Amino acid sequence: MSDESRNHNRPTRDTLEIFFNTSPDLFCVASVDGIIEELNPAWETTLGYPQKDLIGKKFIDFVHPDDIETTLIQFKKQLKSKEIINFVYRYKTIDGDYKWLEWKGKINPTDNRIYAIARDITIEKQLESELYQSEENYRTLTESSNDLIMRFDRKYRHLYANHATIPYFGMPPETFIGKTHEDLGFPEAEYAYWDAKIEEVFASGKELKEVVAIKGGETHVDWSLIPEFDNEGKVISVLSYSRDITEIIRVQQALKENENNLKLINAEKDKFFSIIAHDLRSPFNGFLGLTDLLLTDMQSMSIEEIKHFISLMNTSARNLFSLLENLLEWAQMQNGAVKFHPAKINLNEQISFILDTMEESFKAKNLNVSTNLSDIKEIMADKHMLNAIFRNLISNAYKFTPRGGSIEITSEIGPEKTIQITVKDSGIGMNEKMLQNLFSLSEKTNRKGTESEYSSGLGLLLVNEYVDKHNGKISVSSQEGQGSTFTISLPLH
Repeated sequence: MSDESRNHNRPTRDTLEIFFNTSPDLFCVASVDGIIEELNPAWETTLGYPQKDLIGKKFIDFVHPDDIETTLIQFKKQLKSKEIINFVYRYKTIDGDYKWLEWKGKINPTDNRIYAIARDITIEKQLESELYQSEENYRTLTESSNDLIMRFDRKYRHLYANHATIPYFGMPPETFIGKTHEDLGFPEAEYAYWDAKIEEVFASGKELKEVVAIKGGETHVDWSLIPEFDNEGKVISVLSYSRDITEIIRVQQALKENENNLKLINAEKDKFFSIIAHDLRSPFNGFLGLTDLLLTDMQSMSIEEIKHFISLMNTSARNLFSLLENLLEWAQMQNGAVKFHPAKINLNEQISFILDTMEESFKAKNLNVSTNLSDIKEIMADKHMLNAIFRNLISNAYKFTPRGGSIEITSEIGPEKTIQITVKDSGIGMNEKMLQNLFSLSEKTNRKGTESEYSSGLGLLLVNEYVDKHNGKISVSSQEGQGSTFTISLPLH
């Protein structure tokens, strides 16, 4: 290209003047002393000063006090460099405010003057400040939160983790950055599940919420995975938000247990009222019938007949007393009125005492009662509860064993410092359904003995609860027509 062509393509001075005067950017020509020599109209538009008020003044006089030092450093660099220098500072406006200006300048060695262009970036700075403040607020919230907050990339690496990693996992947040759960040594069953859920959110672009167990199942969290998008709508990261709801789960489970307990209590209440309404009435009706018979016919009865009826009344009264005793004990147990007072008890003496009180009853049914008791006599137990346990077990064996049958009571040392006491009879036994509901009030398990002896079923409930109070165990084996065996295991101490 010829010199003439090049000169022809160069902008004319008039064109440069138009560009200089109409540009929204601030043009400035200054001396090496920092004296403003020329300005374009954009200065007045941006800062409010008429050009004449600025020309001849030192530019540094309008710089924000906090920016003077760094501006002078940049200005000195400008004087020494042949390159374009960039710097940013705040410039005072005519109304006393300050605006951020971004400068680019270069010294012209021909006339030894500085030529610079400035652009108003005040709005960008404000947005930058607001963004920074927003990020600081977000950081403060996340760092002070007790909830676990994390961010993952497409390779399941942690981009961010807050300080909740310490109470959750015992590791500081910086340990997580750039690493996957696998890198950090989490169990495969856990990280494989977590990574699969993160991948699901990357693929679907939809939020996911689940309740998951961590730390071996001892902690439950409400887990949310939230997709984060770029300007084109592509998921670039996934934000994880986990809140510990272990206590909520515990309360819900407790409420469920309470609901089940309430159902059980209602069933027991219904059974209790059933016993009062029916089972108490029957013995009373029998007792009243016998007394009515004596009142009307006693004068025509022989002494033997009168003795027979009195004996029947005595049996009815004893059955009624036994029922009332069990009802009272069971009601007290439900109300927590029965206190557990363990002391050293001679087990053999307790069993012998119960057998002695029932000796006449055994003789009346011609039952063969034998014992084979361990030499270990003393155990730590509640005397009243222990008496109720064996009174009811031996009484049941008596009721459901026919005439001429046998009852065997044995005891021996069991495993783990326990003593095992067995009450075995040759009675009528029980079917499978009765065995399954033996210690439940929800099913009717009471039945009459071999000679119509009364039984409410409450006695075995007391036995079960009293054994439980001793941290003991009870087991039952039985078949219809082949007798029953009750085994009680109690701690020695």
